[in-house]
This record gives sequence, C-alpha cells and structure tokens, in this order.
Amino acid sequence: MSTRVLSASAAAAVMLIAAAPAGADPCDAILAGLDRRGEEIMKKEATGAALCAGLGQLFGVMQSARIVAARCIKDDDKRTKSIDVMSGIIEGIEAAIKAQCP
Repeated sequence: MSTRVLSASAAAAVMLIAAAPAGADPCDAILAGLDRRGEEIMKKEATGAALCAGLGQLFGVMQSARIVAARCIKDDDKRTKSIDVMSGIIEGIEAAIKAQCP
C-alpha cells in the first residue's frame, strides 16, 4: 500500500500468521492461505478508495487469522500471546481505517 501507514504492523501481522503454530493440517493450510492473502494485499500500491479497500481486506484477514489461531493453537500461553498480538494489530488497522477513510 502506497501510504505505508501500517506497513510495519501489517508486516508483523503476516509474519505472525505464518509463524503461528497450528495443531492440525487443516489449520496449517488455512493459516498459510491467510498469510499469502495478507502478503498479496500489502504488495499492492494504492491510494484513496483503493487504499481503504486494502485496509479493509487486511482487517478481515487478521480477524480470520485470530479466529483460526484461537481454535488451532493448542498451547494456552502461545494461543493467548498470538491472540493478544493479533488483537493489537487489528486495533491498529481499525485506527488507520478511521484516520484514512472518510
């Protein structure tokens, strides 16, 4: 995204999705798919409405990843930490949407 408002947070989000340990093969596949989609979204150059659409898509990817992590990560401490980090990133994306998208 061209404004890079969330580039650090978004990059961290995609890395977190990729690094989240999943407990079963379906979880691995879902998290890998979310990781790929997050990377695709971040690579796009966008301004205006397209930027807002990209932020919304990234928001949805992170919401989905948080749900998958909550169900797939078996270790309680890792699950809690992953969900907390993802929740913070989601809040950051939401704030950027409010700031960038009228």
